[in-house]
Amino acid sequence: MFYHWLKSLRRGSDLGVVVRKRRQRAGPRQRRRARPRRGFREEPLERIRLERRLGWIDSLNDHSMCPKLVVTARVGKEDRVKRELEDLLYRLDPSVRVEKTGYRDVVLVFSAIDQERLFEEIMRRPPYTASRVIKIDACSKSNADDIVRATLDMCGKRLRRDVDRVRVECIKRGTHVESCRTVEIAVGISIERMGIAMIDLKSPSRVIKIEIIGDKAYMGIMRPGTDRVHHNF
Repeated sequence: MFYHWLKSLRRGSDLGVVVRKRRQRAGPRQRRRARPRRGFREEPLERIRLERRLGWIDSLNDHSMCPKLVVTARVGKEDRVKRELEDLLYRLDPSVRVEKTGYRDVVLVFSAIDQERLFEEIMRRPPYTASRVIKIDACSKSNADDIVRATLDMCGKRLRRDVDRVRVECIKRGTHVESCRTVEIAVGISIERMGIAMIDLKSPSRVIKIEIIGDKAYMGIMRPGTDRVHHNF
């Protein structure tokens, strides 16, 4: 029922009609909950925000569509970093999209340009409000099995056992994964058992970054410390 209600909002149907139907079907205890919030008709921003959120969720359901970068802004600077990234990367890709995630100070960069070029452009002219930039090489659903599988596939293509020493770092936003520590251990053990690379927690040559954002996980391989945009912050 809730799904059809959301679809009716996206088609621009009358909210009052939908709510009246729900009140007729609802029991006496649920009728009070089904009443529309006062002033909803006078606040079109609520509908716009809902449509944007639905569009973002639909884009995440397409597993072939991964962002090229995950950017963390300085505290409270999410809107400003979004504008700065759009202005900076427009010259490389006029169709670049910088989207909010629903989690504080984190945005995703979607582009047809290779992530290396985007990353180099950001580091060459770093936005003032950007704190960290992660290059994304793979993405998956945010459960441990899918994360391990996607990370092993990514590492098998880019790492060499006799050269690379790696450390796994995970940051999670949301509750889809119980513990980042569990993910780090599972990925590290799997990499060693598969003979892909050696685990070195103290002085790695590569760091496997795992960014869990809601129901999606984004993975990338970077050199230690290169994700920091401004090293003096």
